[in-house]
Amino acid sequence: MNQQDDRHEDSGVEFEEFSDFIEAEVDPDPAEDFAAMTDGEYELLEDRPLVEEVAAADGSEATDESLGEVDMHAQRAAEAQQRADDDVAAGDYAAAAAEREIAEEEAWAAGESDMLHGSHSAELDSASDYQDQAREFERQEADHAAAGDYEAARDDAFNAGVASEWADFKAGGEDHSGQAWAEYGKEDWAVGEQNLADENWRDAEAYLAEGDFDNAARAAEVAADHQEWADTYGREGQHGAEGAVYDPASDVAQGTPVGPEPGSESVADYTADDAGYDGGYDSGYEAGYDSGYDAGGDGGYDAGYDAGYDAGADPGYE
Repeated sequence: MNQQDDRHEDSGVEFEEFSDFIEAEVDPDPAEDFAAMTDGEYELLEDRPLVEEVAAADGSEATDESLGEVDMHAQRAAEAQQRADDDVAAGDYAAAAAEREIAEEEAWAAGESDMLHGSHSAELDSASDYQDQAREFERQEADHAAAGDYEAARDDAFNAGVASEWADFKAGGEDHSGQAWAEYGKEDWAVGEQNLADENWRDAEAYLAEGDFDNAARAAEVAADHQEWADTYGREGQHGAEGAVYDPASDVAQGTPVGPEPGSESVADYTADDAGYDGGYDSGYEAGYDSGYDAGGDGGYDAGYDAGYDAGADPGYE
């Protein structure tokens, strides 16, 4: 037996009894230290709101003011998310991206994200870029159709339709590609009629060279008929032209103001030092927004797309 054991034995007091004695002297009623546990009011730290967690961590108490700020940011996040939803429904994906970014910042400040849903701001930014590409393809389509280059116009319309579909997919919005596909169908028919016209013009020239004036005249007449149909379809597919095919479901809003409506209570609550939000918030968005898209680029689409035109096929557009 070592010396420590000898001391315990010589004292005539068991070691466990000695420990109980010390604990009783230092803390006569340990149950009081765990009142929250013994009376059923114990609360896990993880069950508390974010502001209370932070307060508990640094030894301070969550105040009504700090809890009010959480509610304020959460409300702002919900309102911005609703505005983003409205913008998506209207097809203004640039405005929706700006509103969703506000919602994300306010949700972060509130410490919760339950109010957020749908596409996030990066996806909506991408959707806006695709819309810009689609608009550029539509502009090119109008120019090519007006110049009688129906094959190029058809390819432009195809690319506009694909870009519009990607925009709607990224934003989670309704399909706004119908206009582009209607124009594509018209230009596709124009290409077919143009090919027939060119073929008959070549026949007419060949007959003329042989001195066969009767067949040359007939071939020229057929060519003129096909050319007339090509021009008719080309004008009907020309984007923005009078009397051209039109799909109202493809209309989208542009330049929607970002932030709470002027004069609303939400605007009055927003201050310069609240989450860095300025009541005069400028998203940088404007109707003439330039995505940096190069009109000379193909946007990732194949401009040499072969429509597989069938002269006997009717795309169903009227």
